Parts: sequence; C-alpha cells; structure tokens
Amino acid sequence: DGVETDLKEKVQIKSKRELLVYSYRVAGTVGLMMSKILKVNNKEALKGAIDLGIAMQLTNIARDIYEDAIMNRVYLPKEWLKEISIEHLKRDSTEEIQTQMSAILRKLIDLSEIYYQNGFSGMKYIPIKTRLAIFFAAKIYRAIGMKIKSNNYQYSNKRVYLNKLNKLWVTIKSLPEFI
Repeated sequence: DGVETDLKEKVQIKSKRELLVYSYRVAGTVGLMMSKILKVNNKEALKGAIDLGIAMQLTNIARDIYEDAIMNRVYLPKEWLKEISIEHLKRDSTEEIQTQMSAILRKLIDLSEIYYQNGFSGMKYIPIKTRLAIFFAAKIYRAIGMKIKSNNYQYSNKRVYLNKLNKLWVTIKSLPEFI
C-alpha cells in the first residue's frame, strides 16, 4: 500500500495520522521484515523495529521535501502546511514561507525523535552480531535530522546529507552508547 501511494501521479498526505500510516507502510514493515529475517520474535523488539523504520522514513521525508515536490509528491501533512502549496515548495521561498517551513521541519524532526527513542529501546532484543550494523545505520540516519536541526530547520532546495567524515564521527561518538 505504501509503494502504491508513491506510484500515484500526485501524492499529498492530509494528516499526521496519514503520515504515520504511510511511514509504517513503506518503512515500518521493513523493520518487521528484517526482524523475521533475524529470527527476532519478541513483541517489544517488533514494536521497536516498526518505530525505527518510521523514524528513518520521517527523516527521509524531512531531507527530501524539495526533491519530492519536484516529483509532485508532498509527504508533509496538509494540516501542517495550511496555505503552503507544492508550488511554494518547488521555488525559492519567501521569509514567511521559510518561517512556516522551519516550524514544520521542527515538528517532523521532533516526531522522528520519539520514534527513534522507541526504536533504539527495542535494539536489546536483536542478536548482538546484527545489532551493531542496525544501530550505527540508525544513528547515522538520525544524524541527518540532527543536521537539519543544527541548520535551524532551514528549508532549502539542497539535500542535507552526511559526508564520510560526518558518518565516521557519528559512529565513533555512538560507540560508548552501543557498548
């Protein structure tokens, strides 16, 4: 159902609930699938896997707003955007739009943080051998959201990403938490 949403000519999410359902369908289910592959069946682990997938999808949405708008896809809830149209998202924005978009990005990153925390709490149920890769991948992905935050939630047509040095730093910084 999530992939089917992406195949539509135009995508517009209407509400926070619809955003979370979409995120579950395209990424939370990946967490469930990975759990089954890793033979993890603990209920708390499955909830954590779903939440980690949702968190990573919310980060993906925050990172790709401009690129998605160019493809006529808006994954930000219409109830958050109010009067901001897809055309606003496709072109340089005014100060007023920038202010509104900063508030929306803050809301999206804050929401992702809730799901990251839930996702990380379920990691203890994953076998140690595979936990390491999942933990660091999630920490690196989460760092994209933290970079958006450190840029004061600035909306831009430039994609926020981490270079290799940034990824290495996130990995090193996260090591004590993993241990």
